[in-house]
Amino acid sequence: MTNIKNIKNKISSLINTKKITKTMEMVAISKMKKFKKKIETSFSYSKVIEKVISHVLESPLKYKHIFLIKKKIIKTIGIIVISSDKGLCGSLNSNLFKMINSIILKYSIQKIQCRLYVFGQKGLFFFKHINLFHFSNIIHLTDDINESDLIKSTEEILEQYQTNKIDKLFIASNKNDNRVSFKPVLTQILPFKKDVLDHKKNKIYKFWDYLYEPNSKIALDILLKKYILFQIFHSILENMLCEQTSRMIAMKTASDNSDNILKELQLIYNKMRQFSITQEITEIISGASLVSEN
Repeated sequence: MTNIKNIKNKISSLINTKKITKTMEMVAISKMKKFKKKIETSFSYSKVIEKVISHVLESPLKYKHIFLIKKKIIKTIGIIVISSDKGLCGSLNSNLFKMINSIILKYSIQKIQCRLYVFGQKGLFFFKHINLFHFSNIIHLTDDINESDLIKSTEEILEQYQTNKIDKLFIASNKNDNRVSFKPVLTQILPFKKDVLDHKKNKIYKFWDYLYEPNSKIALDILLKKYILFQIFHSILENMLCEQTSRMIAMKTASDNSDNILKELQLIYNKMRQFSITQEITEIISGASLVSEN
């Protein structure tokens, strides 16, 4: 009787767990749609600013911005790490952290230091435990984050590049391969590489230039900083989309596993209950036989 009660409790617990995982799966699907819409909305802005930068870089501009100059000696690199604030999203963060660890190891062999700028609680918890000297926790990520939330932290990072505290700057985040697939990637953002822009789509006029007001130095500085800010923001949105995709898959897997375990437990419960009923009937019949004999 005790075993039957235990199995019944397990079945009840699994049903409640399945309700939670199913709800979390539906929430993740809803948030996926939200982040896809945000990415699509910002895509048009991305194309315009890339076109302007393509024109500027190909035009006969005398002023060379520090973001465009490749440094000869690399002593320190900066990595903007974009992780999630919450868990229950499969191997999303662990795969990203493995990639970053391998990068840190690769550069340490070359005696190049790594400075990390971490976005998200999971990255903060992980890198706190590896005793990395150059480590900064920048910002927590929320679902309603926008570009204005990143201005201060982006300016701090760029100031470190301009003051030669870092010689290269990368973004490490997850990117979508397709609807339900993603992978961690490392993207260089400084010094600025011309090949990051698709020149085939952005028609270039080599003997044409903009009129800069007040001057080309200030205009180019604002333009490049805006573009880098957008790159960071876009990477955060991509990572959030990957987070919800991973969570949806994890919760769907949990719900499916709950179904399988429930079927097994229900079968065991039915067998034990049938055995108990059969035993009770046998005992009643045996008792009745003894009474009739007497």
